[in-house]
Amino acid sequence: MQDCSEILVLFTPVANERKYVWMEIGMFLALKKRVIAVLYGVARDEIYTDSRIPVALKRMLFAELNEVETYLEKLEERVNQWKTEHV
Repeated sequence: MQDCSEILVLFTPVANERKYVWMEIGMFLALKKRVIAVLYGVARDEIYTDSRIPVALKRMLFAELNEVETYLEKLEERVNQWKTEHV
């Protein structure tokens, strides 16, 4: 966890019910790491309106499953920029 800069979470209805998933997401957010939740079978509105989900966790970046390619392209850009700055 300390050695990475972001995490990609496949967020499904089952994951939504698992407290350890939220705990791990919360730990990454507390470390000011980028958290991307790829939604599969869960709509953004469900997360935003679920009173069981803390407000801080509702501020995560969400992407629909069909938006993963865009995320991966942006991730590649960030990695290339990091390489340029640290090599």
